[in-house]
Amino acid sequence: MLVTTFLAKHDACPEGRAFALQHRTMEQVWEACARVDWMLWILERTKRMPPRMSRLFACWCARHTPLADGRAVWDLTEERSRNAVVVAEAYARGGATDVELAAAWDAAWAAAGAAAWAAARDAATAAQCREIRRFIPSLTKWTAPKRKARK
Repeated sequence: MLVTTFLAKHDACPEGRAFALQHRTMEQVWEACARVDWMLWILERTKRMPPRMSRLFACWCARHTPLADGRAVWDLTEERSRNAVVVAEAYARGGATDVELAAAWDAAWAAAGAAAWAAARDAATAAQCREIRRFIPSLTKWTAPKRKARK
């Protein structure tokens, strides 16, 4: 299917639309895509994966995506985000309500936002420290020469 045809039929986010338009066919989009969330979105829209299965697969990915050091992403995920995965799994199996899912989603986004702000703050602090060190290369220039002890 041509990308333009697919995009005309489905409401992609602006970032996804811009990415897809770099390709001629949806097959090319699929092969070039490095975002699992977009791949799941495509699967749902093409009816190749029902929403329930898509949700369960996304939860599985959140729990099992490996890191280079042998841990999984799940090991580093904040509690509110892990809870959102648990609630999403329960929702897919009929064990959670729309309201519970929405509350878990909101909490996970709040956690992600807090993490992003913390990372931005840390990066800004590190950049400020680098600039201070560049501007003032060494504190040794500030210290007065030591006086010789009197005899």
